Amino acid sequence: MFDPGTTAACVDDLAAKRLVFVTGKGGTGKSTFTALLGRRAAARGVRTLLVELDSRSTIRKMFSHGAPTKIGYQPVALAPDLFAVDIDSENAVVSYLSEALGSHAIATMVINNRVIRYFYDAVPAGREIVVLSRLYSLVTAGRAGDEREFDLFVVDMPASGHALSLLQLPATAGGAFGVGPVAKRARQMEEAFLDPRRSALAIATIPEEMAVSETVEFHRRFREEGRAPVRAVIVNMLPDPFLDEAAAMLYRQARPAGGQGGVSPAAAAVARACEWDMAKTARKMQHMRALQDALPGVVSLPLVETGEVLEGIEAHLGFLI
Repeated sequence: MFDPGTTAACVDDLAAKRLVFVTGKGGTGKSTFTALLGRRAAARGVRTLLVELDSRSTIRKMFSHGAPTKIGYQPVALAPDLFAVDIDSENAVVSYLSEALGSHAIATMVINNRVIRYFYDAVPAGREIVVLSRLYSLVTAGRAGDEREFDLFVVDMPASGHALSLLQLPATAGGAFGVGPVAKRARQMEEAFLDPRRSALAIATIPEEMAVSETVEFHRRFREEGRAPVRAVIVNMLPDPFLDEAAAMLYRQARPAGGQGGVSPAAAAVARACEWDMAKTARKMQHMRALQDALPGVVSLPLVETGEVLEGIEAHLGFLI
């Protein structure tokens, strides 16, 4: 069952890091958890930047009430101590070249050259490299001074398979280029992204058989292949039973033996609904226990019935405070 204290401790542990990557299979609530982590950290005075990669625009939709109409390449405010940025590859390559060439105007002219653009587009994972480079620049900005622009970065990563490739990319690029500025930046990114003292990876999932199996497999791959600092597994949408244990016992005692008997059709329909709910909840709890047996750091968030994602996040926050 949902344990608010354990989940709150896990969320706060993640918020104490400098950089948190959130991934998971599509539809498991990873973007919702990204927003939840950001809101909880910001509510505690942690200046937080939510990061999207290459214009997926999920965060803007969640914060549509009072949020800017567009989240762009420069951080924008969503709430007190909470900001968001969308690192798109077009702006990222200009930033990368501006840093290398020392001039934004020259960088723009270079990338707009048709021949150079052709070669850039042909570089394997070129767009991903410059996006990650921009993320690295944001994370390390101001670290030499007395104050940081942001205390916490929460990155809404792509789905698990693509996220694994992204986290492996700095090591791959560093080995491929060997020496030079690209190789140097790749090694710096690898160190920053995979340092368990400063970074963490959270995997979102749901209590379904296939999702649980994939989570166990990707947890292993993230640790062994990606060397990622996996810190938590978040099981979203864990349902509360329609009946608590006491009510379920009373229901079983009152249920007619051997079928419907003399009860009314309405009472029989309620009985069938209760049986279905208990069976569904039991299956999901079985998947939750299987995940807890297989992996460390598994916590859950309850299923919240709401038409608005932000209202759902606030309900989660209510559970956690």
